[in-house]
Amino acid sequence: MNELRTGKVLKSLNGLCTIESNGILTPCRISPRLRYEGLRPICGDNVRFSLNEDGSGYINEIDERKNVMIRPRIANTDILVIVTAIVSPAPDRFIIDLMTASAISEGIRPVIVINKCDLADVSPLRDAYVSCGFDVFVTQANDPSGSNVSIEGLRRFLRGCTACFAGLSGVGKSSLLRSLYPYVSVEIGELSRRIMRGKNTTRTTELYCVDEDTYVADSPGFGSLDAERFDLVRFEKLQEAFPEQERFADKCRYSDCTHLTEEGCAVIAAAQQGLIPISRRESYTKLYRILYEKKQC
Repeated sequence: MNELRTGKVLKSLNGLCTIESNGILTPCRISPRLRYEGLRPICGDNVRFSLNEDGSGYINEIDERKNVMIRPRIANTDILVIVTAIVSPAPDRFIIDLMTASAISEGIRPVIVINKCDLADVSPLRDAYVSCGFDVFVTQANDPSGSNVSIEGLRRFLRGCTACFAGLSGVGKSSLLRSLYPYVSVEIGELSRRIMRGKNTTRTTELYCVDEDTYVADSPGFGSLDAERFDLVRFEKLQEAFPEQERFADKCRYSDCTHLTEEGCAVIAAAQQGLIPISRRESYTKLYRILYEKKQC
């Protein structure tokens, strides 16, 4: 048997993976043993593979994953870059909150990017998330001057990490990636005027090696996220997935407080005093009820 080499899955589609190893890309298929065991590599996996005489390869082993996201489907991520537009499409705060919660529950650092900042005032949205302790960048991905300070700041922020960009269709993820890394070829879609949503040009999550130790992934845009269908957040991880509530939770009257309706709840009191954004409380309440009902089934 050929000596096994180590590499990272940049793309996985229809049983064929693109593996990056020491700067060399190798098309690989899954070994019969992995296929028999029902194991499938996904984007971001660290794997061991053997080479064939024709330059292709077979993936023989998949290393243990430090985390896995269901949507977007990716493994071993350090940062989830949640991209939202300030308009066209309008921000969906529940979707943003669902994604931040999903990332935190997997030990991934969520970062929020508010794109198209030249089209409307971003202050209310930005301030709400900054007040909750999130890192927020405000960008104009199509800035013709190329001098967008936030773009450069975001580029420095991501250096040395594996980051995945995700968000609703049409928010400008691919355009943002092109502004960050002009030398990376990312397909850009036209905005559909009929429905004012972006055509989903990214069909599968794909990693790009943009520096010696920096990887970024573009992922398919989506119209919505279904928390009832997908296990995007584990129920037992929900409270810690809203860190702005955790600051007050230890002052609640009851140690098992759900922060929904209990008397003496310090989280509810903090929200009433304006210390927690109303939209975040609404998202927490909605998500709690969804996950609680799923748990009872």
